Amino acid sequence: MNNQTFFSAEAGNIIIWVVLAIILCLLIVYFLYQFIKGKIEKKRTKQATEEFEKNSSIYWYEIVIKINKLILLNKYTHDNFVPSIGKYTMSEINRATKNVIDQIFDEYEFKNFILQNPKFQKEIQELDMLRDLNSNLWQKKLEKVLTDFNNYEETALNEAKNSIRTSLENLKTKEELNIWMEQKYYSALNKIKESNNE
Repeated sequence: MNNQTFFSAEAGNIIIWVVLAIILCLLIVYFLYQFIKGKIEKKRTKQATEEFEKNSSIYWYEIVIKINKLILLNKYTHDNFVPSIGKYTMSEINRATKNVIDQIFDEYEFKNFILQNPKFQKEIQELDMLRDLNSNLWQKKLEKVLTDFNNYEETALNEAKNSIRTSLENLKTKEELNIWMEQKYYSALNKIKESNNE
């Protein structure tokens, strides 16, 4: 009987040690899982941030080229403006320019990569100023904004090129972006002209 009690106590101790070992193993596995999960999430966050910055740089370059082309087209149209007998009225030119800027503001890339990036707050305010002021007054009242956009071009190009070095994407050429802007600008002008004629 004494022997049987000894073996029962020894068996009970073994069971306790096995249960403690299992609990300890589960705790180790849990903490190891949490550690690895944290590392993976940190890596994903870093990659997402890098991708966001890359896309922001690329799209900012495209916007700068488009806006600079819009400024040139607008200046050309206003320089060739003839009151009453010209091809377009002043209000048509102003609305077309505003509509083109609104189209840029409505683009997915603008909403997700420029508006969401605190780095571009000043530039967004300048775009708002261009959009809100009649385009015939840009040269008089927003000369600094026009100069700023002209100066942004080289910096934006360099940032976009640096971000593309790590990816397979190709940067759109200035000519491609200029053609895009010309099409949008003249399309907006013609739509407004047609709606006024109806």
